Amino acid sequence: MDLSPARFLIVEALDNDHELAPLLIRFSWHCCGTYDAEKKNGGSNGGTMRFEAERNDPENAGFEKALSLFEKVKAKHPDLLSFADLYVLGGYVAIEWTGGPHIPFSYGRVDYDDEKAKSVYGDLMCPFGDGKHNPHGSRLPAADMGRNQRCSMDAPKRLQEEPTISAIRKTFTRMGFNDRETVALILLGHQYV
Repeated sequence: MDLSPARFLIVEALDNDHELAPLLIRFSWHCCGTYDAEKKNGGSNGGTMRFEAERNDPENAGFEKALSLFEKVKAKHPDLLSFADLYVLGGYVAIEWTGGPHIPFSYGRVDYDDEKAKSVYGDLMCPFGDGKHNPHGSRLPAADMGRNQRCSMDAPKRLQEEPTISAIRKTFTRMGFNDRETVALILLGHQYV
């Protein structure tokens, strides 16, 4: 499949707005970061970032520009890729645009319609609301769970930050990652911010 028409529009947007690359990488990650290895749902398949509950997840704040770009690409090439594929491709292209490696792209993710989304996730139509490790209900990790109130201010930082560390570890374990993979993803992903 020739993805160059979609790639071209994404690169054009990146060339015109150099702040867009980290946003597309973060957006792509947030689409994938809801995956639950046990339930075998969530993640980018379904293109559920289109639905209100997931778009309005506090952890997904600031993605309006990315969503607007993907809407424009989809409007120009409606049958080329699903939104679910396009959301992932945007992250790939942004990594390549910033000098990262070319990543072979596998397509085939589908966009859920309302009926399918409700059958998988219920009335919210997305994997929001069943997050066990985020006070907002998001499956994504909360950026900061606050200081461990049982620790003194003199305690080692790892003990003070235990609530956040624990939530992140549990969130990434849910996706099927071990501690080493989690650290690699967090460190490499945040080098773009």
